[in-house]
Amino acid sequence: MKSIGALQRSVDELKKEKAENEEKEKRLEKNLDDLGDQLASMVQNVHDLQSKL
Repeated sequence: MKSIGALQRSVDELKKEKAENEEKEKRLEKNLDDLGDQLASMVQNVHDLQSKL
């Protein structure tokens, strides 16, 4: 059986890991939003080019 100290370290490690994962998730969401914006811009550019042909 784990000691109280070992359990507290495990809890602390899990909290740290959770915070890191939440930060990674925020970065991924921002990257996904940025990619969506880039895709929308590319689609608009294609439409603009097609209208000029």
